[in-house]
Amino acid sequence: MNDFTNFRKIKLPLVCIDRVSDQEFFTVRTDNFQGGMMGTKHLISKGYKKILFLGNQEYEFSIERCRGYETAMKEASLEEYISCRNIDTLKVEGAYQEVEKMLQEKLEFDAVFGSFDYFAIGALNALIRHGIRVPEQVGVLGFDDIAPARFTVPVLSSVAQPKKELGTTAVQCLLKMLHKETLEERQLLLMPEVVERESC
Repeated sequence: MNDFTNFRKIKLPLVCIDRVSDQEFFTVRTDNFQGGMMGTKHLISKGYKKILFLGNQEYEFSIERCRGYETAMKEASLEEYISCRNIDTLKVEGAYQEVEKMLQEKLEFDAVFGSFDYFAIGALNALIRHGIRVPEQVGVLGFDDIAPARFTVPVLSSVAQPKKELGTTAVQCLLKMLHKETLEERQLLLMPEVVERESC
């Protein structure tokens, strides 16, 4: 949970980037709900149905991405295949171990959507170790489009955050604050996009 006590004390202009703040501060962030929907719809368009979502319920961004996934699955009448797994860490190993466990238990899924790229990378490695072909047998999609995502084999597809736009918009808002201009909206949501590569 975010603590803005110290920022309130110093009373300086503040713009939060990609984090949920209270309404006192201006926020610029990615629309994680829409990103979850976009990523899921992309997988569905590729023919995947039994899509496994790997998230972390301690973080608001991951919760929103999971809600987007669930909404898209319901809209596609795939409710019976909804499977959200909570990984209680943000490390690659957590996702690797979860997917390996599911494979050992022979639980069925034909795609994995990681709520951020490290989860997708962990899943990708578990699948490859078990001799599963990606994307032919199981598709893998991440979220954030971090630099390491471009160096996996196969190269990871990801829902990319608009990083440059986030930074530019935040600076523009700060400049308006410094010039005492009124910001009508307390929160700006920017749209991500699916970057298709080799993993799905």
